[in-house]
Amino acid sequence: MEKIITLNNVSKKYKKNLLFKDVNLSIFLGQSIAITGKNGLGKSTLLKIIAGLTNPNTGTVKKERKVSFQYIPEHFPKKKFNIKQYIQLIGEVDGISEKNLEKRSKALFEEFQISGMLDTPLKLLSKGTLQKINVIQALLNPPDILILDEPLSGQDSYSQSVFIKEINKLREQKVAIVMSCHEKYLIDTISDTVWEVNDGEVISKRIDEKLWYILTFIPQKQNNMLMDACKRFCIEKREDNFVFKVPSNKVDEFINIMLKNNWLIRGMACEKI
Repeated sequence: MEKIITLNNVSKKYKKNLLFKDVNLSIFLGQSIAITGKNGLGKSTLLKIIAGLTNPNTGTVKKERKVSFQYIPEHFPKKKFNIKQYIQLIGEVDGISEKNLEKRSKALFEEFQISGMLDTPLKLLSKGTLQKINVIQALLNPPDILILDEPLSGQDSYSQSVFIKEINKLREQKVAIVMSCHEKYLIDTISDTVWEVNDGEVISKRIDEKLWYILTFIPQKQNNMLMDACKRFCIEKREDNFVFKVPSNKVDEFINIMLKNNWLIRGMACEKI
């Protein structure tokens, strides 16, 4: 993989508190990094350093070549624009053609189930819906590096599954993903590396290769409702078929739940990541 960013002996303090010291890590195209650790230990600050939004006290952040960024903060500001106006503005700033912006934004609005809310001002939206807009703006024009701070904050189960599907599409396009998060299933689903922030250190851990199952189900009696326990694994809907991506340690439990709720299994395959 191509290296695009290198952190050399990076240290950062907040007031008198040392967040982390002498961090030496690299980011590669196509890599997906989850930054974990307790609140207040510097996860968000590390993301901002990578994005160039704040500087380290010591050390350097070297870009190996010119790279494009998209940064999704945890807290999205409540602007006066409505949803459609805001996304159009972001598309113009990113240089997306009107035709491509219309096509891409329409698909994302439908996926995140907000097509009926496009005239609603951002200042009137819930935190969860604002975070959907935050994610959509970053998905309009894939960057080299997508940086996300607690991307599932306030999201319902269905939106989480859509987010996971879209992020995995970006990974296939060799976009580097760097996100802070607490949700283990999110790490298991889209990450290959974990950076753990703890006691002034940032420790990199490679996630071992995992076996996943791709399961296809069809609901009986025209019942398309998904149980909360299963929504996060849904990656695609093909007419009446639903496709799920389930880790091997969850597959038996998952199949039992689906069968008990009158779903019929139509296909099974496995893959390693």
